[in-house]
Amino acid sequence: MSIINKEKIVFVTIDWMKYYEGITEKDEPLGTGGGYPKEEKHEIYNFQKENGKCYGLTPPYGKLNLKRICPNDIHLCSDGYSYIDNVLVVFAGSNRDGRKRRIIGFYLDAKVFNKPYESKSQKRIVKSTNTYATYNTIVKAENAYLLKESDRNFELPYARKDGFGCGMYNVWYASENDKRVKIFRNKVALEIQRYSHCQILK
Repeated sequence: MSIINKEKIVFVTIDWMKYYEGITEKDEPLGTGGGYPKEEKHEIYNFQKENGKCYGLTPPYGKLNLKRICPNDIHLCSDGYSYIDNVLVVFAGSNRDGRKRRIIGFYLDAKVFNKPYESKSQKRIVKSTNTYATYNTIVKAENAYLLKESDRNFELPYARKDGFGCGMYNVWYASENDKRVKIFRNKVALEIQRYSHCQILK
């Protein structure tokens, strides 16, 4: 069974879609996930299963500050990339003005890299630019949970309004030494447990 590790967590704002299996006539980004052109976004494949895994991108450029997640658990790849295992990646977005960000889905026990890889998969083509979609997170397909639109009701705090939480950037590490942040991480873990039925790491 996978573990919900609320101490190794990152919140990522992505554009709002239904399925995240590429742009189709029935599903395309709303354009609420930042200023990058929605036709060129790579998170459109974040919940597409391939070879038993999902390959996700943290916008806009797939770069993460791993020290903000867990400075004592960073590993080095032979290609020079760095990564951390067993990370809880929480994807959030807005179907309105981009401010009321709500949990869209999450990865349990994900491997996250400090910068992106190019997929080289014909199933992950960004058609508007005829390029491969990049990724910097990998998770087993059974550990990737995408919520139905009707279930996307859990709001993230907004720094300008709440004094902590998401700001102008797509990534929030929830690493502030603030009691409110710790309480919020606990709430998120319980919310995720509702859908995954996984054990929360104490």
